Amino acid sequence: MSYQSSPRPQYQGNRPTGQSSQSNEPPVINDETLKKIVVDGNAELIVQEADRIGKLLVQGGDSDKLSTSQIRAIFGEVRKIQGQIAIPEHTGNPETVQKIKERAFRRLHLLIPKMKYRVAKEKEKPGIKNLVKVLVPALEQVFASGVDKSEKEKRFGYFVEFFEAILAYHRAYGGK
Repeated sequence: MSYQSSPRPQYQGNRPTGQSSQSNEPPVINDETLKKIVVDGNAELIVQEADRIGKLLVQGGDSDKLSTSQIRAIFGEVRKIQGQIAIPEHTGNPETVQKIKERAFRRLHLLIPKMKYRVAKEKEKPGIKNLVKVLVPALEQVFASGVDKSEKEKRFGYFVEFFEAILAYHRAYGGK
């Protein structure tokens, strides 16, 4: 009996060569549209895209859909952060208020790896994966280089409005 060995794949890092770390899947939302939403705060686009994404998140079999508890877990954290960022400057010691806001933006930035972990934990189910494919690039727009503190706060406000609209449409289209 003769054994033939199959050629072994060549590795680059821990991935076979020819495979990139980036997914070949199309984005859920394109960068230009996302920029108009998060940077410019285009309300028409917020509604239009949230409607489309909310519908997308409830498609598929029951195990593939985004559950309300999955979306609310992320949204709850965003709401807590929003409460800390919204503290008016005149309510107490300005240095303390500034430190609270800095910690809040730090928490917001650290939400990105938490969301990616959730995708891996949920075994890349389409619902949570598609939501994260929208939220991570949106947060990256909030934290774009060269953005000052007040612009970052404004962009975060638009991000929250967009996320709220996605949550609302998700529920309207039967998200459970």
